[in-house]
Amino acid sequence: MELKGCEIFACIILVVIFIILIVAICWCTCGSFEKFENIVSSNNETLKYKLKGGKHYRVLNHEEDIIDVMKKLEQEGKPAIIAVLADFCGYCRDLKRSGVLVGVAKKYPVIVLDENHPQSRALMEKLEFNGFPLISIFSNRNLRLYKGPRETNSILASMV
Repeated sequence: MELKGCEIFACIILVVIFIILIVAICWCTCGSFEKFENIVSSNNETLKYKLKGGKHYRVLNHEEDIIDVMKKLEQEGKPAIIAVLADFCGYCRDLKRSGVLVGVAKKYPVIVLDENHPQSRALMEKLEFNGFPLISIFSNRNLRLYKGPRETNSILASMV
């Protein structure tokens, strides 16, 4: 069975329409491909740290609201670490490489925002902290700045 010229043309048109439809769905769902990339990359980072053993480690994408996350943590009744990390910051890179936050995440939730998250600046202003990395402890509806050593045991001791 041979396809005629008009049948081949019709198949090509259907494929093009299908591709346009997929692109339109992605665009409408994510707002833009840049946001779509943020969602995918933050979820990959979260998965990477969970596989290392930090079962409570979570990187927020730019669409997620830290207030909603804090309300959920409050309902669970567990203290948590909320950190703001910057890709350009050497101390932040060292903190990620050291596994300190992953170590804490084995016992308590660790929520990470990057410096470009829409709410990271507001969080830093609330805690009156202008540098990176920002490490804070959320417990009993209270958010306080952690000023101790960047070591797993020190952070865990300050959680109680």
